[in-house]
Amino acid sequence: MNKLTSQYPSQHTCKAQIKRITLHWAEGLWNNHNPEDVAFATLAEAQRAANWILNDFNKDGHRDGYNKSKWAIEWADGETYRFRLDINDKESNIAEYVRHNWLVYSGLKRPAWMDDEQYADFYRNCVKPDNWVWLEMYALE
Repeated sequence: MNKLTSQYPSQHTCKAQIKRITLHWAEGLWNNHNPEDVAFATLAEAQRAANWILNDFNKDGHRDGYNKSKWAIEWADGETYRFRLDINDKESNIAEYVRHNWLVYSGLKRPAWMDDEQYADFYRNCVKPDNWVWLEMYALE
C-alpha cells in the first residue's frame, strides 16, 4: 500500500476503476474446466463465476463448509488487492466481501464474532492508519 500512504482522499475527485479481476483457482469443478487463471473485465462477470462456483458447491447437497477461491482485483492505477473468498451460501458476493474486509482492516467495523479483548488485539496488530484509503480511492462496481 505504499502508493496510498502519501495520498489523501480529498485530493481525488473520482475513484480508480477496476481494470481486471482474476480468479486464480477455486476448489470444486471450476479448476477442471479452467486450469489456468481466468481474467474478467467487470465485477459482474467475476460475480457470475463466483455464482457458478456456489452452484457447483450446492449441487452435492453441501450444507456446511465452502469452496476456497483465490482472487485479485487490479485497478486502472495499477494497485492490486489479493484475497481468498470462501464461497458458500452465506458468502459469495465479491464486492460485499472486499468492502467488509476494508471496513474491518480500517478499524471502521468490528467483526461480530470478536469479543472486546480479541478486537483490541486485532486493532492493535492489524489496523493500519491508512487502510481506510482503500474505501475512498477504489471503486467496487
